[in-house]
Amino acid sequence: MSKEWTAGEHIQFEDDFFGQQDANRKLEKTRRKVHQVVDHVMSKRQRLRYQEEGLALNKSLAQTRSDEDGDVEDNGDRRHQRQQQNQQHLYQDEEGERLSTRTVEDDRTIHSLDLLSSDSVDPDYYAGNVSVSSVDFSDITPLLMDFLVGPGSVNANPSGESFYIVDGVNVSKTLFALRKENVLTHTSMTYADGHDILSLNFIFFDKRLGPLLDERRKRWSKNLTEEESGLVVKMAGEFCGKEFDECELAMRQLSGIAPATVLRSRIYSYILNLLSSRFLWQTPPFFDRTNEDTFTDRYYRPWINAFFGDLDGATLHWGRDRLECGDGISQEVLIPDVMLTTTQQPSRTVLLCEIKKVGSSQQDKQRDVVKLFTEMKRSLDGLLRAGVEGKVIGIIGQDFRVEVWMMDLPYEAIYLPTHLGSFDILFSRFQIGSVLAMAPPLLAAREIVKSTLEDIKALGRRRRPMKESWVRGTFNVQPNVILSPD
Repeated sequence: MSKEWTAGEHIQFEDDFFGQQDANRKLEKTRRKVHQVVDHVMSKRQRLRYQEEGLALNKSLAQTRSDEDGDVEDNGDRRHQRQQQNQQHLYQDEEGERLSTRTVEDDRTIHSLDLLSSDSVDPDYYAGNVSVSSVDFSDITPLLMDFLVGPGSVNANPSGESFYIVDGVNVSKTLFALRKENVLTHTSMTYADGHDILSLNFIFFDKRLGPLLDERRKRWSKNLTEEESGLVVKMAGEFCGKEFDECELAMRQLSGIAPATVLRSRIYSYILNLLSSRFLWQTPPFFDRTNEDTFTDRYYRPWINAFFGDLDGATLHWGRDRLECGDGISQEVLIPDVMLTTTQQPSRTVLLCEIKKVGSSQQDKQRDVVKLFTEMKRSLDGLLRAGVEGKVIGIIGQDFRVEVWMMDLPYEAIYLPTHLGSFDILFSRFQIGSVLAMAPPLLAAREIVKSTLEDIKALGRRRRPMKESWVRGTFNVQPNVILSPD
């Protein structure tokens, strides 16, 4: 027989049940306070230490320059050893300083917290692509990171397998030191500090990486052929002086006499797409400030389809399609505005695009920049962990200005964004000549995507992951930023 509860037993049950919830809330509040106090103390000590280290480094560089004025050949090895010793001392001092600020009670408190800094332990987490776009930004609960390590990594220290060194200076260690400082001060960041936020995920925009960027721009520089340039000039005259029906007739006549190289070109395909959409003949130009999808369809879809819509083994996804990636419990969703993914499973993303329509706030635009590069890194991690030493293309479109970027991983924990070019998209038939400026970066991006797709197809012949130890985890939720007014 079932026993009926007495009133006292009901009261005791409610006290036990709701009392545990109250205890959990108090524990979470305590955890947050511990993190905030530690972040504040470490941030202050870190700033003072970096000032002292900067003075010591400048003094060391001055001594190095004086050595160079003497016997360069005899002192070259000795100077290099001195630089390495100085850098080693700086890092040893940093570790000693960090450990000296911790007490036994600090260790007990910190290691009892549920730190939100590391990725899933499942290596298949990187098989697909993960985005910050699915995060509910209405949740203003502070997201705190492990001040000892930083976001997205169990151990942020490099293994030493691959450092980027220029003229005896270890650029990699310099960038890692700057990143650690940003980890400690992340709570004061806004979206205007986009480069600092991205450095938390080892995505660096730094002038010290200039030689690497120059190499990539030179390698992937593309120009229109003489025939393609002539096609643009000819159609510019047709578009400016004729109505839609006359331009369509001129294009049909051209298709009968133009050489095959022109008919196969991306420029020819783009002009056909412009004709099919008809929007260039609309007066005045269409600016819908309320519908980003319509804005994308009119001004972005024609050239994205023309340059990336016909690639074998890949397909474009539009309109915030929910693309599920990965397998099992590691399956996640990536929701950029436009993306190009492989047709074979598991799906790999090789191109992403984020678009902001006319009239968007500056804060929304800055958020999209951070979002795009984070998505590019996640997609690149998926390729690298699968054994594909490829590259990922990112396109950021804001109003009518477009920037084309490439990201690769040339050295350990250095995700390098390379700017391939910028251009203004067409919103009038009198601007057709601007295709001469927009085509080169898009042709370069197309060539890079084709190269990556070929590497993915050859994946079955190369099973061993390459550069896996160079990869770093991603802080895939927005930092605890202060939302600045527009």
